Amino acid sequence: MSSSVALRLYCDFDEGDDDGGYWVLFYESRPLGAQLDELGLHEESEVTLFQDDGDFEVPATLRRGRTHWGEGQESWLAFPDWNRRVEIS
Repeated sequence: MSSSVALRLYCDFDEGDDDGGYWVLFYESRPLGAQLDELGLHEESEVTLFQDDGDFEVPATLRRGRTHWGEGQESWLAFPDWNRRVEIS
């Protein structure tokens, strides 16, 4: 994977926290958390998020954080930069 091209991740924008992070993230239909090492991703990696509708994409930064489901488990969250949102349609 080239470091100059941000990896595109599916994101469920309905599953976010109060700080603007989203934790339902998939790469090629597999949960992101199961692939971090093989994809070479780490804290502060930049990715591009998209949703099923395909009407926009937005750059985001990966960080470790706590989810708001279950017992507040630690997970990877993506924090979009909404000022850099790109309309696709």
